[in-house]
Amino acid sequence: MGQPGKILPLLLLLAVLSACGARTGLNGQRGGAGGYDLGEEVGGAAPQPTCLLDSDCFDENDLCNPASCIDGLCQPLPPVICDDSDPCTEDRCDPFTAACLFEPVSFDLDRDGFKGPRPGKKAGEPGSCGDDCDDTSPLAFPGGKELCDGVDNDCNGIIDDEAKFLPVDAEPVLISDPTLTQAYAAGLAYSGPEQGYLASYTGEEASSTSIYHRPLNPLGQPSGPPAQVNSTNGDATGGPLVWTGDRYGMAWSDRRDGNYEIYFNTFSPTGAKLGPDVRTTVAQGFSLNPHTAWNGTSFFVAWQDDRSGSFEIYGQKFSLAAEPIGNEVLLANPTELGDNAESPDLAASSLGVGLVYRLGNSTSSSIVFRPFDDQWKPKGAPVFLASGANYIDPSLVTNGTGFIIVWGQKQPFKVLGAAVDFQGNVLVPPRELSPPDGAHYRRPLALSLGNRMILTYSRQQADGYELFSRTFSADLTPQSPQQQLTQRLGDDFGQSLLFGPDGDVAVYFDGKLTEPLRNAAFLTRLRCDASVVNP
Repeated sequence: MGQPGKILPLLLLLAVLSACGARTGLNGQRGGAGGYDLGEEVGGAAPQPTCLLDSDCFDENDLCNPASCIDGLCQPLPPVICDDSDPCTEDRCDPFTAACLFEPVSFDLDRDGFKGPRPGKKAGEPGSCGDDCDDTSPLAFPGGKELCDGVDNDCNGIIDDEAKFLPVDAEPVLISDPTLTQAYAAGLAYSGPEQGYLASYTGEEASSTSIYHRPLNPLGQPSGPPAQVNSTNGDATGGPLVWTGDRYGMAWSDRRDGNYEIYFNTFSPTGAKLGPDVRTTVAQGFSLNPHTAWNGTSFFVAWQDDRSGSFEIYGQKFSLAAEPIGNEVLLANPTELGDNAESPDLAASSLGVGLVYRLGNSTSSSIVFRPFDDQWKPKGAPVFLASGANYIDPSLVTNGTGFIIVWGQKQPFKVLGAAVDFQGNVLVPPRELSPPDGAHYRRPLALSLGNRMILTYSRQQADGYELFSRTFSADLTPQSPQQQLTQRLGDDFGQSLLFGPDGDVAVYFDGKLTEPLRNAAFLTRLRCDASVVNP
């Protein structure tokens, strides 16, 4: 029979250990509406207690929803409620500290005392939490004095009211390093009269390519040496830039990991990196041709990606601090649309994000537009603006009512455009923007002035393609004759078009160096003249 005197104490010890279920798999298991899983009843008996002390109910990953041990059961206590009664903050409880966080939904990044609007709202309307129509410039705010400076100073929806833009009487400025084998203009952004511009370009040397950026003074002249952006081995291309009001954002394609992957970073007004490079993609195949937009609170990046065997368009959202927000999003699927999706371009405002891309092959294609909200949620189905011909080089810009989209056509070579609203409804159907004179026109870029736009494009001349500009109304009717911006040996093709100081329009383009003839990045300008009214 053994030793009966020792059996009873052993059974009691096992019973006590069983009662201390706080150290078993039952402890802290959230159940249904009653809060915690109390274990299963056996033979109709009451459930065993799951705690002895309040500490047994402690969940270090959810301090916002505390619990207490009552009669051996973990019972929920009142949760931490965070509410500062301010509709312009996003209120939340930090689950690791139980501290209340009240994060603003709009910013004053240009430090002019006026906040930009929250996503989904127009500046100044009810619930917008900001009335600054352009938070990238301290010279734009309600009641500001209108100047000839490329800014909607008084927030009336019109930039440089009635001014005319004329070519400067000066040779284009060489931006890229002349010792490079080849160089290609990538991105250009303007931070203000104190620092000037930051320009990026792809440079080729010894059969490898790298991304460089270079500071320029307000007149577009280099004010410092170029700096290499991709600091590791491997080819890198691209590098479109945007300015937020206090920093630059840039995405590029980088082969440091074997395949071409998309990287992102932010930069100070002087061009210094504000943190480590952020790898955006981890996928088989190539991720190429990234473009970046800023909506006042977040960065949006879109690129073409052949991880599935055909090119698709993907997107990723980033915070002001260059932190990924959510996961990458498939924006255009060729399996659904029927062909390769490539050559994406983005534009954004507080009212929405616009994406345009080319869908097709080398002989027949479509220009497709799609609108999104600030969470990459589609506002509508893809809009096919043009189909059937060989369309190329789509580009878009936002204005107060939606987006202006421009693109090229091959054979015959001409430039076309259309306008859509923020929901994707066509406001101005596609129409030819280049003069019907039989010349070849390519590579259009648009810059919105609110009630009108500036268009630049390349026109074939006797010595190659040269840059021209023309002003159009909001309904894409010509308002001025075309004017020639460059006259140089070789082809000039525009890459970036944006406002600089004193209303100047910077035209950043691919041009040619001689001896030997090779590609390089150049900048020229249109000057703002408020004394002359457009015809």
